[in-house]
Amino acid sequence: MHPSRIVVLTLTTALFGVLAACSEGTGPGTEDGTYALMDIDGAVLPVEIAGESWVADTIRIDRGDWARVSVVLQDDETVRRESDGFVRRDGSRLVLDFFCPPNALCLAPDTVYLIAGQLLRTHVRYDEDASDDPLFRYTEVR
Repeated sequence: MHPSRIVVLTLTTALFGVLAACSEGTGPGTEDGTYALMDIDGAVLPVEIAGESWVADTIRIDRGDWARVSVVLQDDETVRRESDGFVRRDGSRLVLDFFCPPNALCLAPDTVYLIAGQLLRTHVRYDEDASDDPLFRYTEVR
C-alpha cells in the first residue's frame, strides 16, 4: 500500500473516532432513518471490491431495528441481498447485530459510526484495524 494512503486512512480512522465520540446521540432512536450508499473511498458507484461491483446499498434504522438491501454485480449477474436485525450501541459505534443460533457459524455484525447525518462503515468485521479497508459512506435520505 502506498505510504500516503496509509497516512490518509490512519488520519481518517482517528477523525472518525473523535467525531463519533462528539456526535453520539442523546438517546435511543436518534439514529433512526434511511441511509443510502453514496460512495466507497470517495469513488461514486458502481465500485469494484473483491470481485463484486457494488451498485446500491441501503440501511434503514427504526426504533432499535435495522434492515439492509444491497445490490451487487457478480459475473454480469445482479445479486440482491437482504438482511435485518437489531441495533446495539458500543460506545460511539452502532453495531448492526442479528440473532445467531447456538453453534451456528455466523458472520460478525457490521459496525457503523453516525456522524452529521451520515453512516460511515468499513468493510472490516473482525479486526479493529481498518487501515486497508475501503470506507463506505451513506447519506440519510428522506
